[in-house]
Amino acid sequence: RPTPSVGPTTGGTFITISGTSFLKGQLQCKFWTGASKGNLNKVVVADFLSSTSASCASPPVTQSQLVSLSLSLNGQDFSPFFLEDLFYYFPAPEIYKLHP
Repeated sequence: RPTPSVGPTTGGTFITISGTSFLKGQLQCKFWTGASKGNLNKVVVADFLSSTSASCASPPVTQSQLVSLSLSLNGQDFSPFFLEDLFYYFPAPEIYKLHP
């Protein structure tokens, strides 16, 4: 499970992914959905934290939705062991008025 598992549609939520045998190199995270959910496919650079964890920032999306997350160790091939429907984008908060 990614930590945290929710973030705003504006993106920028730093997510930690846990697993085994992670290597330094061309790590990438892919945020995606199937065709029935809009066919999202956004890839961002991930940071190596340790052999058991990596981190990446969620990319911005246009709508609130539940997405799947995959990790690539070489920048090309994404793991078949993905986190299906485990990150939720919520509508970005908006401030309309401030009172002193």
